Amino acid sequence: MSALLLLGAAPSPADALLVGDSLAFQLASRLFKAMRPRVLAADGRGGSSTRQWLRDRLFRQAVLSRPARVVLVSLGVNCTRAERPGLAADIKKLVTSSPVPVVWLLPPPLKFDTGYLHNAVAEAGCRSFDPGALPLDDGVHPTDAGHKRWAELLVEHLWPRVAS
Repeated sequence: MSALLLLGAAPSPADALLVGDSLAFQLASRLFKAMRPRVLAADGRGGSSTRQWLRDRLFRQAVLSRPARVVLVSLGVNCTRAERPGLAADIKKLVTSSPVPVVWLLPPPLKFDTGYLHNAVAEAGCRSFDPGALPLDDGVHPTDAGHKRWAELLVEHLWPRVAS
């Protein structure tokens, strides 16, 4: 599954660009609703890994084709054991190639250990966001309610409301 979406009005740049794997693909529509009236651009590719986004220049294409104020990245869950030793370096290359700030979206606790991803993001020195536990549909992908909650938490993290 792959999609390049522009959700909302089309001012330039978008408020956020969401890129990554199936978690990004599935989060996009819920994040669009939670961000209103802000604008979200998204490129989600199911089953993709950090190495693929780097090697195939998918990240570069996404950030150049749809300028945004911040890039949200959901990658790492599909990294193979062979890719994991170089994951921090791959993350650092992606992050430093972005013309705008990057926030790495850590997955909620899944049916398998993702400590390697948390460690790689920290080692790369990347700003990250951890949604905490969310209800999962299949042990990997959040339920609709889980995606909605993730989007709400992310919006509050990125654009906290200022008390008036």
